[in-house]
Amino acid sequence: MQAATVLPRLRLLPSLASYLAPSPTSLDGFPTLHLAPFAPNAILIPLADQLAAAKETRPADTAMLKKKCSVETCDNVARSKGRCKAHGGGQRCTVPSCPRSSQRSGLCITHGGGKQCLVDGCTSTAQSKGVCKVHGGRVACRAPGCIKNNQGGGFCRAHGGGQRCKFNGGGHCPKWAQRHSMCIAHAKMLHS
Repeated sequence: MQAATVLPRLRLLPSLASYLAPSPTSLDGFPTLHLAPFAPNAILIPLADQLAAAKETRPADTAMLKKKCSVETCDNVARSKGRCKAHGGGQRCTVPSCPRSSQRSGLCITHGGGKQCLVDGCTSTAQSKGVCKVHGGRVACRAPGCIKNNQGGGFCRAHGGGQRCKFNGGGHCPKWAQRHSMCIAHAKMLHS
């Protein structure tokens, strides 16, 4: 008679438990589960089906579960005090009278916060891969042959990336969004 293989203790889904036989002996007070000797491979297909079904039922984006900024026209996720970083939520820069959001060090990027480029002698802020845009930390536009930076959605502004001003006070603004999802002029007008 062949010895049964001991599985690690896992939280089992009900239909998966039918493929397993509980052990009558236990060393630590918890039942130990062994593969049933009649169908050791039968567990694989139902488990894969159950995992796929569980993945389909959970929310695709965890940001959907988080609270949104309390500013009426803002769709960003709230950091603290019911507001996003752009509207005063989250930690602020520790330099007196600086209204910007702080990075890990307690300073905003302007005052030296955030990660610095890993290239020796470079004082720029790292974008991705630990380096600044000049040293390869940029994300390029996905359009074939384009060497411009990704502005959102994987493309540069010329190829459909980026965001237009979302000012609602007097018609459609054709300018590019720079801050607070608006062009510089409208952002200054509303946030000054």
